[in-house]
Amino acid sequence: MLPGEVLDKRPFPVEEAEALVKQWQAIKAEALGPDHQLQSLSEVLSESMLTQVIVHNNLMISLALIFD
Repeated sequence: MLPGEVLDKRPFPVEEAEALVKQWQAIKAEALGPDHQLQSLSEVLSESMLTQVIVHNNLMISLALIFD
């Protein structure tokens, strides 16, 4: 959480939470799969977290190419 951000403290229905977790799991599986489908990550990650994931993924791909 960034300084100045406010948390939303409204109740979160269980059905919505379950749907969000399932969406995250499906998108994460695509991103970590053999084709590295990262474009859907923006649906479930904040911009700063998305940037970190993309940088990490690119580093891992580069290392794989070097040591392949």
